[in-house]
Amino acid sequence: MRGSFKTHVFLCLILSITMLAMGCSMTSNGAQQTHHPSELQQQINNYIATYQARQDFEHFLSYYADDVQLEDMIYGFAVKDKQALAEFFNWSAGNVEILDGEQTFTLDEVIVNEQQRRAVIRGTYVRFMYEGRELGP
Repeated sequence: MRGSFKTHVFLCLILSITMLAMGCSMTSNGAQQTHHPSELQQQINNYIATYQARQDFEHFLSYYADDVQLEDMIYGFAVKDKQALAEFFNWSAGNVEILDGEQTFTLDEVIVNEQQRRAVIRGTYVRFMYEGRELGP
């Protein structure tokens, strides 16, 4: 009998916590709040969409500061400014052909730090041809 009393108390506690958590996600009129992405999160989403589409190179470059630095850890290529970044990516040259569909990469994780206004985007490039060589995972 004592074990079942503990079980009932435990279940009531779990139920209370669950209802409290559900109540915190509701507005005063009972409608569930919708999550609105922050300005930074929206900018990240726009960047990812622009990069995936590979249509508007000037818009893509607008996300970067003039003193951007990029280091390709696999191939050892590095850039120290926006002009070098533009030459590195150069979508209009037609050197890149995506082999596995339309997506440039698969998105695995996006970590956003609102206070520092930083984001880490982790993903994997799909197979692609670059200047006649097949690259990718």
